[in-house]
Amino acid sequence: MSIPISQMNVGELISSLRDVVFILGMLTVGWKVRSWVQPVIDFFHRANEFFDRSEEHIQRVESGMQMLLNNHLSHIQSDLGHISGREVRGAIFVDSDDKPDDQIQLEA
Repeated sequence: MSIPISQMNVGELISSLRDVVFILGMLTVGWKVRSWVQPVIDFFHRANEFFDRSEEHIQRVESGMQMLLNNHLSHIQSDLGHISGREVRGAIFVDSDDKPDDQIQLEA
């Protein structure tokens, strides 16, 4: 319902101004509240990005460790056994002068 301004009385004019002021006030309050809430939203966005980067880093480290275990661990164990003068059975180091379990004779 639109009334031309020239045909409005004072009460209708004040009522229209009150409505316009109310709408502008609500927009202003909404804008101010947004400025208070936006840092919280930005914090959660930064936290989300941080955890995404952390997950990528963890996956890279895990793949590197898997490669290390698969490719280099047996060489490291054999080299360590050679350097220390012990032979390696699995992951247990045994002195080279020790007898294997099947050659141990029990004394009576």
